[in-house]
Amino acid sequence: MENSIFKNNFFKIKEEAHFSSIFEEYYSSLYYYALKIIHDELIAEDSVQETFLDLWKKREEVYINKIANYLYTSIRFKCMNHIRHEKVKRDYADKKISEEDSQFDDSITMIEEEMIREINKLIDSMPDQRKKVFKLHVDGFSQDEIATELNISVNTVKTHKLKARQFLREHLKNSLYILCLIKFDSFL
Repeated sequence: MENSIFKNNFFKIKEEAHFSSIFEEYYSSLYYYALKIIHDELIAEDSVQETFLDLWKKREEVYINKIANYLYTSIRFKCMNHIRHEKVKRDYADKKISEEDSQFDDSITMIEEEMIREINKLIDSMPDQRKKVFKLHVDGFSQDEIATELNISVNTVKTHKLKARQFLREHLKNSLYILCLIKFDSFL
């Protein structure tokens, strides 16, 4: 008895003409409803077509009480699934970009550390007095303070600084060029 009541209050789509009339009646309102949710005309259109395709495929299995409720609920679920799927794709893309940025940063850090080691080796290979002047200069001492600290003239400090810079420039020009190529090649 419950089965007959169930069947009396609900209906099935039995004929193609019945399905066509439902399609014609609801298609545009469902499309605009989907468009309000998704904000993309193609996705809205696809969602509506998929909903009608699902309805047609299930026409023998599904009893429907209120066709409008069924269709609008189906569209809402399709749109929400699409939004969730897009969020997952965006999150994944953001994660990949972050990982690539991190790998790039790690590579640059390694290159910079190697450059610092090379510079320190070059500084260590300078004559003692020039090395001391240059290290004090790098530590922020003024020329007068360096002259006082090492008990030499300010002109000697200037000469040592100049020769140290020329020495480093000459020995690092290829390394600096390579560093620039590596840094800027990543942006091309």
